[in-house]
Amino acid sequence: MAHSPFVVHWEQGSLTLPLPASTAETLDQDLTSLLQAWQGSPPQPVWERIMPLIPNEITLEVFCNPNIWVAAHAARLLLTLKTTQIKVSVEVMLTQFHEDLTLFRESLS
Repeated sequence: MAHSPFVVHWEQGSLTLPLPASTAETLDQDLTSLLQAWQGSPPQPVWERIMPLIPNEITLEVFCNPNIWVAAHAARLLLTLKTTQIKVSVEVMLTQFHEDLTLFRESLS
């Protein structure tokens, strides 16, 4: 399975990680649903995804609580990249992450 480099940007830097095209598609669909959470009025459930990027080697965890953000443009995600030797967590803007993912998916076409 091919893993293309996906670059996640945030205010203080960026992180490049391997991302299978199928995982990018699933994550994009899930993010679209999350972005729609702000259109409804009832409280939304906490949103969390755990995605294996390279089975048994690298995992990406994405977490957001839509109830603490006024709108999608203000929302932040907590990303945690785990390997067998290191764990990196960073907070990123939801809209920036979605834009990065969209550009990544377009580059695969």
